[in-house]
Amino acid sequence: MESSKWLGDAQNNNYKIKMSSFGTSKITPERLTPICLGIFSRLKSKLPPEIAARLTSNRVVHRHGTNSTVLQFNIWDKNQPDLLHRHYFNYNLVHDPHHIYSGGTDWYLQLWI
Repeated sequence: MESSKWLGDAQNNNYKIKMSSFGTSKITPERLTPICLGIFSRLKSKLPPEIAARLTSNRVVHRHGTNSTVLQFNIWDKNQPDLLHRHYFNYNLVHDPHHIYSGGTDWYLQLWI
């Protein structure tokens, strides 16, 4: 039986995405982008409108600047001041298959400040 990994685990399982759909294929930015955009869209639909209106995200999943095996999807406040650059002050969904930054997990969500 194929093992399954789940991305997300919000209240009432509203944000669960079965990661076994990737099978043995490599997880790439191109394959992960529509999943992340879907999660972001569902997340915004569950937030109060005044908060959801402030959030924006990357259009695509991108590779980490110093390690290309780490994939990232960022969400940030579109009204945050320029001093708080969106690449360094955001919520960040990360796939880190070699546990370079994660400390032992393939997937994590972090507040990056």
